[in-house]
Amino acid sequence: MDYIVANHRFRIVSKTPSQFFQRFHYGLPFLEKEESNQALLFKVILESDIIDWKISPQNYQNIKQLSEFEFDESICKLFSYDKGFLFRMDFKKKKKPLLMLSEENNFHFFTNYVDGRSYKPYEFTFALWIAYGLATVSHSTLALHASSIIHDNQAILFLGESGEGKSTQSRLWIEHVSNVSLFNDDSPIVRGFNENVLAYGSMWSGKTDCYKNEHYPLKAFVRIRQAKENTIKKLSALEAIAALYPSCPPMFAYNSYLVDNITATLSKIIKNVPVYILDCLPNQESVMLTYQALFNKNYDENN
Repeated sequence: MDYIVANHRFRIVSKTPSQFFQRFHYGLPFLEKEESNQALLFKVILESDIIDWKISPQNYQNIKQLSEFEFDESICKLFSYDKGFLFRMDFKKKKKPLLMLSEENNFHFFTNYVDGRSYKPYEFTFALWIAYGLATVSHSTLALHASSIIHDNQAILFLGESGEGKSTQSRLWIEHVSNVSLFNDDSPIVRGFNENVLAYGSMWSGKTDCYKNEHYPLKAFVRIRQAKENTIKKLSALEAIAALYPSCPPMFAYNSYLVDNITATLSKIIKNVPVYILDCLPNQESVMLTYQALFNKNYDENN
């Protein structure tokens, strides 16, 4: 089964494709409807017989742990090794770890995931998000932690630390500005081209059922910070990089190949898209202030 996300085509190979297809509802909007000549960027092969590097590290050369973090009820670790990358999810509840490894310049990803056998579909979906990020990072593509809306056929991405109010800003825009819709509430995809930047929907939208196979020009990034009053500021190029970088996959921050590609993409993006910092309260005034800054006019002038 082939999928296309942000115009990148990839294939998921399963020994029980019909069973997998029924449970993998996140991917339905991105399933390739007709055969195309577009080249495959990568493959994910399920039900692979993988030797656990924790038990038998001698089967892998030059293993280096890059990051460790929690996801739901698991501890995740990302490693590099001589053929690519290794990813594992060790679950707090007793069950076998979910393993994935890459080979051939991140073209093949092998995983021991077996659909319907102890693992949950969203756990595989997260591993797929890791694979997608590794495979596309050298193609001016970033999956950003953000909440995104569409207004006037343009995308606006709200960034920020967890709990700072990204989803709240999206909701406030939907409530107070006409012709606004939610685009993605966790991980929209951004691609930088020579003269423009596009935002794409993805199969990763957190706990919000918002999986849209659409793309729009990116109007602006707005980084959210909670404050006692509403102020907004357009950032310089250096400030913009610093504001965007924390929203890139944090587990990729400890490998020079990944960091170099992420930085190159961010540099391309900020040449074409403004980045703002919004210190705000969760109210209508913050929306109106941001609207004026982004569109250079008061919202009530459009009604």
